[in-house]
Amino acid sequence: MKKLTTFLLCLSLALTAALPAAAGEVPAMQTGTETTAIGMPNPFTDCKDAQEAAAITGFPFTLPEPPAGYTGPAVSVLDRQMAQAIFRNEAGQTLTFRKEAGSADISGDYNVYPEVVTMEGPDGCTLTLKGENGRYHLAIWTLDGYSYSVHSEEGMDAAAAAGFADAMTEAGTEIPNPFTEFDRLSDAEEAAGFPVSAPASVPGSDSRIFRVGAGMIEILYQNGEETAAVIRKSAGDEDNSGDYTAYPEEKTIRSGGRTVTLKGEDGLYTLAVWSEGGYAYSVRAEGLTRAEMTALVRRVR
Repeated sequence: MKKLTTFLLCLSLALTAALPAAAGEVPAMQTGTETTAIGMPNPFTDCKDAQEAAAITGFPFTLPEPPAGYTGPAVSVLDRQMAQAIFRNEAGQTLTFRKEAGSADISGDYNVYPEVVTMEGPDGCTLTLKGENGRYHLAIWTLDGYSYSVHSEEGMDAAAAAGFADAMTEAGTEIPNPFTEFDRLSDAEEAAGFPVSAPASVPGSDSRIFRVGAGMIEILYQNGEETAAVIRKSAGDEDNSGDYTAYPEEKTIRSGGRTVTLKGEDGLYTLAVWSEGGYAYSVRAEGLTRAEMTALVRRVR
């Protein structure tokens, strides 16, 4: 009987956790300082401001002025692809702005709202509002190859939602892309003023993109539209990875005469950082063993 009671209690807790979020509530994993579940690492990386988020994602991230009574923002990025900013009011209600390349709904809000309306948005795009009784908790739209969302726990009227959309997509106030792309590595080296040695490919990649910005050379190893790995080199000795995730596992090793810090989880490493000869280096790739990450590090100079 005792075992049956324990089983029923666990089943009840599991079913409660599986219930959908309440109306007007952004699902979990919304900030860079929260975790989604015990033992699961937070997928968001905290940023100091929108400009840093733009540097990581590679696209401008413009934030509107929040309503009176809101403070923030807490800015973060997800998988180097989605930028997010969260403001909060005195009642603890959030106002969340998101942007990502593509056309998918990136809001993370899958509630079924009683009222769904569409209206003309920035540059003639379609702005979709979701809520009830003229108060909207969600606004989503796509424009020029990017998806946007605004989520308000407090609720907003149509005019406020349209104003947020206009501000987020206003070209005149957008943060410029901090990177310049080059077709050849030699051109990137000339622009940066220093050379970099890196492998021609990594497992799972079919092409490379060379970028220079803020005194740094960045090499993106692509698999179609997905990024398989990122290698960076910059002058100085500060961590240039742009990855501030608190990984559960961190290990310092010696490789080729260099002291390298590996970061990851359960014996698989996502990040390697080190400095040598007046330059800082970083390698970011998902789920590599220590041997695989070390082998990749040895090929970077």
